[in-house]
Order: sequence, then structure tokens, then C-alpha cells
Amino acid sequence: MRQLLVIWILLSSVVPVWAQQQDTLLARLIFIGDAGQVDRDQTLVIKDAALKIIKGKTKVIYLGDNVYPDGMGLPGSKEEQQTQDILRSQYLPMRNNGAPVYFIPGNHDWDHSGKLGLAKIKQQDSFLQEQKDSQLKLLPPNGCPDPIEMKITDEVMMIIIDSEWWLFPYAKENPAGGCSCNSEQSVLEKLAAIVNKNKDKTILLASHHPFQSYGKHGLRWFFPSPEDLRNKKYKSMVNRINKAMSGSTRVIHVSGHDHGLQYIKGNHIQVVSGSGAKRSSVIKGENSLFADSRHGFVLVDIYPGQRLKFRYFVLTAWGVEELFTTEINYHASDHRSAK
Repeated sequence: MRQLLVIWILLSSVVPVWAQQQDTLLARLIFIGDAGQVDRDQTLVIKDAALKIIKGKTKVIYLGDNVYPDGMGLPGSKEEQQTQDILRSQYLPMRNNGAPVYFIPGNHDWDHSGKLGLAKIKQQDSFLQEQKDSQLKLLPPNGCPDPIEMKITDEVMMIIIDSEWWLFPYAKENPAGGCSCNSEQSVLEKLAAIVNKNKDKTILLASHHPFQSYGKHGLRWFFPSPEDLRNKKYKSMVNRINKAMSGSTRVIHVSGHDHGLQYIKGNHIQVVSGSGAKRSSVIKGENSLFADSRHGFVLVDIYPGQRLKFRYFVLTAWGVEELFTTEINYHASDHRSAK
């Protein structure tokens, strides 16, 4: 009897500690890029990601190219219903499990950088608004370039930008869009103001286009298109945005575009999660801690003290597996990683 009492006392003292450790998770972010094609692999990736939602703590961010190949079908087009279904395949599993869902525009959403780009972005925004769901949005909305400021925790925040707006080669003037920014300079000024206000926080900059990559868009040397990092226009965007955000040393870039999974620790940390539905070659470059060309997604858990844990999930022959984990703790100036 006395032994049972001792065991009961020990167990009762352990459970509250375990519960307290579980409760230290403040927020969870799920980043999936380039998921705009419905097939078996895309379905498996999204299904697994949805299972990792913790209701009340999780946000899901789709990092662009939400609709392949050429963005939303315009009203009355033969693509209209199909493209709506592509978006539904991404947001319904997440919303059914209680997570807000935010879509970021990519170059394919802008009509594959075609002449109907602005109209198709506005159509994607309009369709999502028609769902009458305040936790389902295209950000930035309505073809605007306005940086969107989003609180994640008291010490971590996210800025969402539309990087394709910078690179888009056709008309993008949007006087009826209600945009607060209408020029590159106004976007940069707003970015700088947001960073200055949050310079003591960890800032996640979410965009479609990566600022560092060892995938095909980052490695194309000859005749780079505007969608490649070595293109003059792309490099200008990267340099100007980095300069506008130089008021903080705690900026982490999270992007899609290159169809693989990467964790790069160069001049800044770059997370690439661009293989929701597509995959292409990616190498482990000089500053890579992780690179994989298979389908998957990235999960970021946020704990007190600006401690962020990045977890990479990859679709293998045996299912979705966690293949890489790394942590950042700015308060402790600590950086640990493990496979």
C-alpha cells in the first residue's frame, strides 16, 4: 500500500511538468509553397500538414503559385471551376481542422507573369472573399503591393509581401484597388517603418520568391529570366528590400518558388518550402544546412524567448517523415541543428 502511495505521488509530480512543457508552445506556422496542382503527392502533403494543426495556435501560409499553370480562371472561362477546386483542395483540410489560411501570390497566380496577371490576382482574392470566412485570405489583397504586418506572438511577427508584383512585366497600376502603396519606394518605406517598430522582435518575411536558393532559379547562370535570382531586376528587388529591412538583425526569409526544401544560413536565414505539388533539382550549396528535392513542407514552432524550431517534413516512399530540424534562439544567440 505504501509503495502504491509513493508511485502515485511521483506520477502526480511528473504530469504537471510535462503539461507545462507542452504549454510552452506559443504558436505554430505551417509553410507550403507551390501547391497549386491537385494530384496524389499534393494531397498526401496537405493531408499530413493538416494533421499537425493545433487549433488556436496554428496558422497555415501558402507561399505562392497557388493555382497552376496560369492562375485563376476568370468568370465564364472554362478554367473557372477547376481553378476554384485547386484552391479548395488547399484550404478546406486546414480550415476543417481550425487553422486560418493565408495565400501569398506567386508568378503563376499572376497569369504565369502574363498580361492578365492583375485581373487573375484580383479574381483569386475575390473568390476567397466570396467564402465569407474571415480566416481565409489572399495577402496582400486585391493586387496591392502593400506589406502586411501580422502578429504571431509578443516577440515574433511576420511581414507578408507580394514579390511577383516587383517582377511583373506588364501593367499593374491599380487605382481602384484601395492600395496604401502604389510604388516601389512607398513599399520600401512601409517595410522600413514596420521593421523599425519591431526591431527587437524576430521577423519572418514571407514571400513567393526566395532571396537565396540553390535550386534552378538560384543557379541559372545563362540568360536568367526575371524569375531567376541572377536576373538584374530580381537582384535589384532583393537588394532594395534587404536594405529597407536592415534595421533588424533578426529577419528570417521564408519563400517558395524553387521546387524543393532548403535551409540556408548565409547573410540571413532563408527557408525555402516550394514543393507542395512540384519538385525539381536542388543542391546543398555552400551555406546550406539542408536541401531536398522531394515534396514536403516546413513547420515552425515558436516558444518563449524568441526560440524558433524549424521542422522539415518530406514525402518519402514510406509516407511523410520529419528529416531535418533546427532551432534558433536569439535571446541565447544559439543555433542548433540535427537530422
